[in-house]
Amino acid sequence: MSTSKFDEIVAFAGVEEFLDTPVKRYSSGMNARLGFAIAAHLEPEILIIDEVLAVGDAAFQHKAFGRIKQMARAGAPVVLVSHQLDRIAELCTKAILLDRGTVRMAGKPLDAINLYLHGVGIDRTAHAGDAGIHFTQVVPIDNQTVLSGETLTVLVTGTAAITEPRPNWTPALRVRDVAARNDVYCVTGFQRGVALPTDGEFEYELALQMNVQPGRYEIQAFVWDAEENREIVHSDLVPVQVLERLPFYNQVQLNSQWRIQKSATPTPMSGGSRGTMGKS
Repeated sequence: MSTSKFDEIVAFAGVEEFLDTPVKRYSSGMNARLGFAIAAHLEPEILIIDEVLAVGDAAFQHKAFGRIKQMARAGAPVVLVSHQLDRIAELCTKAILLDRGTVRMAGKPLDAINLYLHGVGIDRTAHAGDAGIHFTQVVPIDNQTVLSGETLTVLVTGTAAITEPRPNWTPALRVRDVAARNDVYCVTGFQRGVALPTDGEFEYELALQMNVQPGRYEIQAFVWDAEENREIVHSDLVPVQVLERLPFYNQVQLNSQWRIQKSATPTPMSGGSRGTMGKS
C-alpha cells in the first residue's frame, strides 16, 4: 500500500490521533470506521456493507454515504445491508426485505420500504413519554389546500425535556397518500442539518413543494431512532388537499417549461393562449 493511500484511509476514518494506539484497543465504532475506510479505498470488485452507515456521528455517515455513491456511480456493485430507509431509497436500484430470515419481497426499493413501514419491524405504539418529546401541533400555515406543484408551508411545534444526548434520534416528517395508503415522501433532520430539540418549547418550519398528483394527503411529524430502527413518538396525521393546477401524467409534477425555438406558424399553448412560453 502506498503512503498516500495509507494517509487517505487514516484521514477518512478519523483516527489520526490514535495511530500509536493498538487497534485491539479501538472502540467498536472506530473499528467500523477504519474497516469501511480500508474497504472503500482499495477499489474492491464488490463492496458489501453491513450497517456501516449507522456508525459514528452524522458527519462520518454523510462522508461514508458519499463514498458509496461515488463507487456505485463508477460501476462497482454495492450490496447495502441497512435499516436507514432514506439511504436505501437514494442509493439502491433493487431491494430485498427480510423478516426473521425470510424474504418478504424483492423488487423496487420504495415498494420494499412501504411494506417495511406498514408491516414489518416498527413499533407503532410509541408514546410521548418514551421520548421526552411532545408534538403540540402540525399546522399548514397558509392553507390546507394547495395546487399541484405549489409550496405548502408547515409549522411543527412542541415541547422537549430530554435529559441525555440522543445522537441517533432525529426529527422527521412524512407525507402520505391517503388513497394509496403509502408514504410518498419522508425526510429527517440528519439530511437537512436540523438537530433534535432537547429542552423547552420548540418550533420548526418546513416548506414542501407538493409536486404530486391531485388528491388527499396526510402530513405527520415524528422522531426517528436510527439505531433502534423505530419511531419514538409521532404527531397526529394532518390532512392536506392537493388540487389540479395544470394536467400531467404519472406520479410527479415537474412543472415543465416549454420554449418554441422555431415554428412556421404560431402554436396555441395551454389554456388557449399564444406565445413562446407555456407550462404543464
